[in-house]
Amino acid sequence: MKYKKGDVLEKRGAEMRIAEIYGEICFPVSKTGIALRPQTEKELDESGFTLKQEGPWVPKKGEYYFFLSDASNPEMQINLGHEIDLFRISIGNCHQTEEKVEQYKQWLLTKPYRV
Repeated sequence: MKYKKGDVLEKRGAEMRIAEIYGEICFPVSKTGIALRPQTEKELDESGFTLKQEGPWVPKKGEYYFFLSDASNPEMQINLGHEIDLFRISIGNCHQTEEKVEQYKQWLLTKPYRV
């Protein structure tokens, strides 16, 4: 399942949190805690909601992190404090898990392409 309990989803400024998941059904609540219509993951995706990106996680020096490579693949690296590590941190391309990299990739794919 793509979403987990506690995830915050957003669409054009509107937010909702996944309060519970039973089987394939997500039970979202509004920002104010009002229960919303239960939906499947597919219904949430089709309605335009995406996983809200939290503030960027920053790995400590010597700590492993995952990032999205230029070939659009998740990769793992140790933060040595080198320029490339600092660059990835500065653009928010450092994640604690491979799953977070996949979520980041999906989030990037929803952004409009600009030349």
